Amino acid sequence: MAEVSVVIPARNEEANIERVVRSVAAQQGVREIIVVDDGSEDGTPRLLECLGKEIPRLRTVRTDALPEGWVGKNYALATGARLATGDWLLFTDADTFHRPGSLNELLERAEGAGAALLSVSPGQQTPTWWEKAVIPFVYARLSRLYRFEEVSDPASPRAAANGQFLLIRRDVYERLGGFEPICGEILEDVALAHAWM
Repeated sequence: MAEVSVVIPARNEEANIERVVRSVAAQQGVREIIVVDDGSEDGTPRLLECLGKEIPRLRTVRTDALPEGWVGKNYALATGARLATGDWLLFTDADTFHRPGSLNELLERAEGAGAALLSVSPGQQTPTWWEKAVIPFVYARLSRLYRFEEVSDPASPRAAANGQFLLIRRDVYERLGGFEPICGEILEDVALAHAWM
């Protein structure tokens, strides 16, 4: 079975980092977890240090000064990808949670379809009243504007991916130039879909 390097960009994610790292560490097929701390000023580095003692596959890297032309998240993702050694790369956000078995299931789906890139839109937790009111509206609007058939079609101008979960074969990522061609893009997931498809 292919091995996955998970890359998580993190900046001031004290409230989320432990949950995402533990949920990823519990997945099958994870070769390594690379958290790229993009200059956190909260307790994120301390939590990562503690988690690193408990989870041997966890590696934490802190980025240096942001190079000219780069957006912070893209630079963090590119930094993590350069260190990765797995057959596949999973780029996932620090405020996500991965249910048990989900990575293996999605990896099998990608390999079974012969896909080099797989992106999914995870479920959203809406703990506050405001989120319960707004998030369903946002998702309903997005699903009408960006139909599944269009965002999944590499030839479509609406081709898109979700930055919360981007799974790509490492050889394809490297062949396409990684994040360098889209280093300054704010919507890196949409830019990646167009650059990589």
